[in-house]
Parts: sequence; C-alpha cells; structure tokens
Amino acid sequence: MAVIINDILCTVMLFLLSYAWAAYCLENALAALAAASVITLCGGYLIFAVFSRAERKKRLKRAEKEKIAAFADFLQFNAHNAELFAEMLKFFRCDIVRAEADNLVVRREEKIFVSLLFERKICFDSLRKEAVKTAAEECGKMWVFGLDCENALLEQIRQHVDVCFFDARQTYSLFSQADKLPLMRPVKRKKASVAANYAFCRKRFRWYLSSALFTAVMAFFSFFPLYLLVWATALFVLALYSLFNRRFNGDKEVLPLSKI
Repeated sequence: MAVIINDILCTVMLFLLSYAWAAYCLENALAALAAASVITLCGGYLIFAVFSRAERKKRLKRAEKEKIAAFADFLQFNAHNAELFAEMLKFFRCDIVRAEADNLVVRREEKIFVSLLFERKICFDSLRKEAVKTAAEECGKMWVFGLDCENALLEQIRQHVDVCFFDARQTYSLFSQADKLPLMRPVKRKKASVAANYAFCRKRFRWYLSSALFTAVMAFFSFFPLYLLVWATALFVLALYSLFNRRFNGDKEVLPLSKI
C-alpha cells in the first residue's frame, strides 16, 4: 500500500512541477495544462525506467565486484589452491600431471606449467623463478594465475618463455564457467556514513517531497518564481533518489557462490 501511495505522490508532484514550469514558460493556462499532462506521462515512465534500470545495473556490478574480491581474498590464504585449480582445469580438458601447493603441471596438447601467484604485487623475481621451474619441467608454456601484474614484467618474461597471465576477474570467470567456485562466507559490505544514510534513506522521501511541494506552490505567488522552481525541482529529484536508491535503503542481498 505504501508503494502505491508513494507512486501517486510522485505522479502528483511531477504534474505540479511540470505545470509550474509550463505556466512560467508559456503564460497560458490551457497550454500549460496540456504540456504538464504530456510531461507527466512521459516523465513518469522515463523516471521509473531510468531509476530501476540504473539501480539494477549498479546492484549487479557491485555484487560481481564483491564476489571477485572475496574469491581473490580466499585464494590468497587457501592452503589447497593446487587441488582447487586442478578440478577447474580438468573441466577445460587439461590432464593433471602433478599438483603441488602453488603450482601444477598439466598437459593440453603440450605440457604447461601452471603457477599460482596470489601475491599483493607480483615482482620480477617471482616470475623469473616460475620461468626457471617451467624450463626445469620441460614445459612449452607457462600459465600464471594472480591478482594483477604489470605488462612490462610479463613482456620481460616472454623473452624467455611463452607466458599467459590470468588476473582475478579472469580466474573467477574460469571457475564460474567450470562451476567450481568454492563456498565462502558472504562479503561484509562497507557501510555508508551515518550522515549519508540519514540524508538519502527512504524515510526522508516524504520530507523532500513535502518541501518540494511547498516550494513549488510558493512559486505561484512569488516575484521570483524561477528561483523557487529550481529549488523545488532539486528537492523532487532528492525525493526520487531517496525513494528508489538501494544503497542507503538497507539492500542486504548477497548472491552466494556456488559449491564445488
């Protein structure tokens, strides 16, 4: 019921603001009424489409980033990464020759050395040691899985061995395709500041809307209607954001990772 009431209030406020702007620009009551009706119909649809689509995209993007960050953090402290990667690589038709704590040797048309370097910052010496291991294992290629790596370092290593680097996002994508993502605890989201939560939560919607309504009505009796109309429009935008945004309205949805 509250949702219906809020939608009605938004529609009425949009019509009032549209009429106020039209009356100020057209100076004709009938023309202003017609223009306000058209603007309300089109504007109401656009506002709903923009806010709902934008919030959905932000929510999905935020959820994806959180899952990748949680996965990367898990790999940095997991003691059995080799076994985890072995299961994933089998999905991509790789035969496991051997698997140790931080590296594997697999065969896919040729022998490939798989290095698991989940360090905060990969240095040249780390890559060099893995390249030496690749040569010692007589592998034709080296795959490196890590958080991130500078292209300059990779180019230096490519002068000695054929290397392919997979960052955290690409690694997560591979595990997702293979349906081998580990089960992890939900990520704790960073809480917004108290002031922002207070200013933009849904409880502030009617406060902003009533302020916008009062300001818009006063514009009809003021010698400076343009100034008041600008403020009324700004307050109405704040009211819409407070009503539709999920960031400051307790959206606690966390998409769980699949089990291995």
